[in-house]
Amino acid sequence: MFRILTALVGLAAVGLAWQQEDVAPFRHLKEEQITVEYTATANEATIRVQAESEEPLNQVQVCNRFGVPLFELRSEAGADLALSSFVLESGETELEDLLSRYEAGAYELRGRTVGGSLALGGVRLSHALPAPPRVIWPRNGSTPSATNFVIRWEPEPGAKAYRVAVEQGETDGIVATVPAGFNRFKVPVGILQSGMETQVEVGVVAQNGNCTLVEIECVTQ
Repeated sequence: MFRILTALVGLAAVGLAWQQEDVAPFRHLKEEQITVEYTATANEATIRVQAESEEPLNQVQVCNRFGVPLFELRSEAGADLALSSFVLESGETELEDLLSRYEAGAYELRGRTVGGSLALGGVRLSHALPAPPRVIWPRNGSTPSATNFVIRWEPEPGAKAYRVAVEQGETDGIVATVPAGFNRFKVPVGILQSGMETQVEVGVVAQNGNCTLVEIECVTQ
């Protein structure tokens, strides 16, 4: 599964001291979302939580409906995070195991701003996943052209968007979001080299934000 790189280097995931008096004036988080990302070909799934804040954050916590923290993040002593946005991911595990750990329903987001204020938000997790995309080209073991690398898939009714990723070797590769209504993506010339093993990932993004992906391996020519 392709990983999203988040700039959270040198952080300690430790408990946060959220006090009752913090209920005083608080900020509202924005663009909150909690989603399931499922790679069907590997039967691996992960939870992604993300949000934005108008005031930089130094601490982040995600709690279930009982107030039990599931994700906690803060800087080490003396360090300053100052995050304007964040993306947190659970470890990859089998889909059935993931859904049993994270039940569908409401979750609370808490953040501590650089100025000491509490920032709050709420998200709702759905277990409904879109069907795996049906990729037309390339196929496993195929030899597509490095200079005319066009990924095609069958349209999925009800899809909000598609996510496409291509990677060769240890390079960062390319990740793109394709709007619903389109069923192809051409990799820009110069991104891929010929004669190399290439990993392709195509995902269907549902209206609830959940994404189901398939992975394909081929060799460019």
